Amino acid sequence: MRLSLKGGRQVCCAYLHAAGVCKVIVILASEPGAPVRFSYYGAWPIEPVWWCVMSLCPCTMHAAQNDEGGHVIKAAFFDVDGTLLSFATHEMPVSTKEAIRSMREQGILTIVASGRAFYQLPSCLRSGFDAYITLNGQLCFDDRGVFRSNPIDPADVRVMVDQAAQGLYDILVMQRDRAFVSSFSESVCAIMKQSGVTYELDELDRAFDAPVYQFCAFLDPGEERIFMDATKAVKQTRWSPWFCDVVPAAGGKSYGIQAVFERYGIAPEEAVAFGDGENDLSMFEMVGTSVAMGNASDMVKAHATLVTDDVDSDGLYNACKKLGLLS
Repeated sequence: MRLSLKGGRQVCCAYLHAAGVCKVIVILASEPGAPVRFSYYGAWPIEPVWWCVMSLCPCTMHAAQNDEGGHVIKAAFFDVDGTLLSFATHEMPVSTKEAIRSMREQGILTIVASGRAFYQLPSCLRSGFDAYITLNGQLCFDDRGVFRSNPIDPADVRVMVDQAAQGLYDILVMQRDRAFVSSFSESVCAIMKQSGVTYELDELDRAFDAPVYQFCAFLDPGEERIFMDATKAVKQTRWSPWFCDVVPAAGGKSYGIQAVFERYGIAPEEAVAFGDGENDLSMFEMVGTSVAMGNASDMVKAHATLVTDDVDSDGLYNACKKLGLLS
């Protein structure tokens, strides 16, 4: 690692160079000895970056939104399970509610980005946000209406339903206004307990009553080829050992985030995303700052700009505080 510091009274820039990739920290100070505001871009863990800056610029550190030539955070995207909601209580921690309230007061758009459908969200998440990316990006809407709708191709719906009918795996069928499972298997019951969501049981043919935006296929890791080899325009992602999410090939949370960017005129570097699951990685790739919860897997943490505490240890609030997003 090579670190050099340039600057004057108003602006200093520290450059981190490793593996041929340059990362930039912008440091702003109004006067000598004043608190320093800095913003970091890149995939390095934030902790060593703070240490490097503080060792060369001893002063009170305050991570904040970019300003004065940087990029103010205008939008924040939040996964639900394990990020906004506790797996233990199935509720939003008080500190998380306070963080959301504070961001909205400052004019930061707050957007739910979930694999759940809107009707599967608890009441505490059905209001108090500016927009919703649901069904892993396949159905997005705000107070003005739907701005992205991308169901699975009917031919692939037929393949998935037929395979489930043959007993190859169980599925959760997710449509715009309802969801149902093909059976209450051990895996289905386990995920209902974990998420706090109760599924309806119905006949598989009901999948053809309305467009299907997402399937949850209850397969062990490594068995996804059963349906991937038979379908033509879907992809899968996983955040649970019990099942994988199946969405259109041109789908995922990243597509939902892009739709939000276009609708509100937001640039990627003006956005931050919070998540804990594999299905959040595409979301991380779309934004300038990504935050992995402490309860995330090591793989998810490795892709994040910042790793915070667990959801039940005020992780989201603490991350917002570190990033200077709280009033």
